[in-house]
Amino acid sequence: MSLANVPAGAQDVPEFAADGIERTVRQRMSEKGIPALSLGIVVGGEVVYTRGFGRRAPDRSGDVDARSLYQIASISKMFTGIVANALIAEGVLDPEESIATYLRDVLQPAALRRLAPVRVRHLLNHTSGIPSRHCLIYSYVPRPRYAGYSEVQLIRDLDSVRLERAPGEHYEYSNSGFAVLGYVCELAGRRSFRTLLRQHVTAPYGLGRTTVTLEPNEVGNIIESPSRSTEVVPWRMSFDQGTPASGVISCVEDLTALMVAQLRAFRAAAADPLVLTGSFAEIGPGQRYGYGIFEHADPGGARYSHSGSVDRFYSAYDFTPAENLGVVLLAVDDDGFDVMELHKEIYALVRGGEYEPGWHQSSLARHTFEAALAGGGDAGIEKLRELRESRDYYLAPDEFRRAVTALITRGRTAAARQLDTLHGELFPATRRPLAHALALTGLADGIEAAQRLYAAEVDADDYVLREDDLNRAAYAVLEQGETELATALFELNTRAFPGAPNTHDSLGDAYRRAGEDGAAAQCYRVALALDPSSPTAKAALDRLRTTAVATAPEALDGTLGDDTAAIRRTLLDYIEGSTNGQPERLRRAFHPDLNLYSIRSGAIHVWPGSDYIADAESGGATGETGRILAIDFENDAATAKVMISPPGGARPYIDYFLLLKVEDHWVIVHKLYTRRRG
Repeated sequence: MSLANVPAGAQDVPEFAADGIERTVRQRMSEKGIPALSLGIVVGGEVVYTRGFGRRAPDRSGDVDARSLYQIASISKMFTGIVANALIAEGVLDPEESIATYLRDVLQPAALRRLAPVRVRHLLNHTSGIPSRHCLIYSYVPRPRYAGYSEVQLIRDLDSVRLERAPGEHYEYSNSGFAVLGYVCELAGRRSFRTLLRQHVTAPYGLGRTTVTLEPNEVGNIIESPSRSTEVVPWRMSFDQGTPASGVISCVEDLTALMVAQLRAFRAAAADPLVLTGSFAEIGPGQRYGYGIFEHADPGGARYSHSGSVDRFYSAYDFTPAENLGVVLLAVDDDGFDVMELHKEIYALVRGGEYEPGWHQSSLARHTFEAALAGGGDAGIEKLRELRESRDYYLAPDEFRRAVTALITRGRTAAARQLDTLHGELFPATRRPLAHALALTGLADGIEAAQRLYAAEVDADDYVLREDDLNRAAYAVLEQGETELATALFELNTRAFPGAPNTHDSLGDAYRRAGEDGAAAQCYRVALALDPSSPTAKAALDRLRTTAVATAPEALDGTLGDDTAAIRRTLLDYIEGSTNGQPERLRRAFHPDLNLYSIRSGAIHVWPGSDYIADAESGGATGETGRILAIDFENDAATAKVMISPPGGARPYIDYFLLLKVEDHWVIVHKLYTRRRG
């Protein structure tokens, strides 16, 4: 613990007693069962108190202190706002520029057209229209997010994103939006987010323990919650492209040091990357959001804050420039409400004000669902209208969508249809979910009617189609025993989101339910080709092997020798087509939509396959030689590695391929390449 005298600049702030704060913390931790907590207090623009409470882990020695590490969850967004501010000051990032400008070399043309209206400032103040859970790492899809979230996955998600509303018109908090913002900063700044964070935040402000990935010798420094699942080990991973929204790791010592610098910058009212007031969006009376921080209109002056939660880590960061004070609290617990209430209580003690206990708000969507389940859609609507204005309830779009889906699962399609029609009234700035319309239309009028609706509305402005919405709706139909319709809906989802592993995985589940094991295995292998770490696809494929291989191995695996030879022929078409200037062989080897990916100047460079073939057509023989280094495949999905050696002993190129089997022909659908190290 460190406890300093309150400096001269804090004479307008009531003095606080450290023992009183500690007594409050210990009492609340005991009452609520909070196992570990770190607290920092800034008064008069100086750090006056830092301390930890509890143990680092039940089975590890060592007490929690101010240097103990936590995942700081959504406070990461404030760090991203600081990075963006610095890049704006450098002139390499323009808040009024379309994000498509920065993404033009990595996304498909259709995605660039959809994202063209989104400006950088829309990402900074949560008005972009990008659904919060669109990016895989934040979706409802059951997947261990601690495997990280790669750049390739982010690009796939961006290629399929559909805006829920017109950019700039309506605030809606978006984790995915800040993941995209971090990537835009990387492309604009031509450096990784980790490097940008070090350059613009951790190094200038002396945050020696703040990072995005822990080294092996640092693992013991992060707090471990006692009942954490053994399958989740967040301190051994990085959020990768999700880091700008949720993945920064820090401690109270660093965060209070940053707060001191931030208070100084806000009070000076000068242009400074720490002053996060460039562009705010109105949230409600007295509250705005911008550049990774909330602004609240309080009697003592504008208060700025952010809080967050991820995997039972909870964080809160609050400061009031006019009073020159602030509080940082990091904790692990089962109930974030208890942690956030304790933070409010401590902040009130520090300011010398009255603490007003909060309340547990209840989900209005859940009450509406229960009423509709018991008495039909009219009862659900009546309950919704009865409770909607009460401060004891909240209504979130995601929860309302899930309530409608749950009614479909229970076979209450009439009630689901009634509630779904309320979507526009309840959430006027957000488009109606196409997934519900497809499921309800299919159940009422058949598969072909649902397919016609999809064709007419998938790119229209009346509806929004989200991968997780349609996935849940298809499973709801599957639970009703409508296997054929559910399969059709899953197939539509793979068409809308072809690069999303979960759409293929889920289609495999439908085929398996229908007894079509061969088709199911094909879907699972596509999912694995897109995401080799997918545990659900691996487990499903293993189950199929144990039940079906003994009786019908050909349904799952084909003939290994013939496929190996066919893959080699395709790779030789590529090698000889590119080195000998034979474009017809490249056209035979490449899928028409193939792109080639590499790194140039620290950023992803995308080279359309059609341009590559045109270069081969005009360039003739190159004098290079090629060699196949590795082939791995199962059923109709394969990976391969090839080395292309230039003449004269220059460093060779290493190519990595993804291939798929179309009828009897293997085709290259994806290529990554780099130069071998010297």
